Amino acid sequence: SVRQGRGRIDQNQNRDSLMDCSNITGITVNYETPKLLVMALSSIHRFYPDLKIVVVNLSCFPWKGKIRNVEFHNLGQNIGHGPGMHYGLMRTKTDFALCFDTDIILKKPCLEQMVEQMTRGSYGVGQVINVDEKGRNSDRGTRYLHPHFMLLRVNQYFKYHRFVHHGAPCIRAMEDLKSKGKSYIVKDFPVSAYVYHKGRGTRRLQPRDFTKNWHEKSAEPNLSDAALSNHA
Repeated sequence: SVRQGRGRIDQNQNRDSLMDCSNITGITVNYETPKLLVMALSSIHRFYPDLKIVVVNLSCFPWKGKIRNVEFHNLGQNIGHGPGMHYGLMRTKTDFALCFDTDIILKKPCLEQMVEQMTRGSYGVGQVINVDEKGRNSDRGTRYLHPHFMLLRVNQYFKYHRFVHHGAPCIRAMEDLKSKGKSYIVKDFPVSAYVYHKGRGTRRLQPRDFTKNWHEKSAEPNLSDAALSNHA
């Protein structure tokens, strides 16, 4: 079985879900965390073996191995978590995208419930918290969809500000939703009941790379829009 601290998979759950995943694409951004990545992929494919997953690999070295239903995009430079997710979303042809961090373990199936909660006008479903203008936890402020495990409606994502290179990569999108009176289209879901999130897994490995833009208001990715669009 796949285990990581409190991330023990529920052995009482059926190994494979009967859910049709043909309209969902998984997206994760990897930077120098190969062991965490393999554990995350294994835990998700345990329950959803037919889910196609796009790995946006920002590591210096390309991923050379092959994993069933996993497509690797080796960018060769760290453009940041937000631009990495955006890169993956631009290559998504399904209606929904499951964005997740490499330091998660899916303990039991939950995509069925998340899809059920998604209405036609919903932006996304996941853990919703309140953050201030710098993306830090706050009792008040902006409703923030946490990207460690969230289901997005892809066409809604492209109506608002894209994800950015920031410690809280969804912050500009959430502020855009708030400014347009649309914060309600972000749906809260008890992610922690289904997903173990190690948290800050990548920052522990490369702290300077991943914290230098935490407080920047408008940090830009290293790749241009054209490069993000055309990178093979």
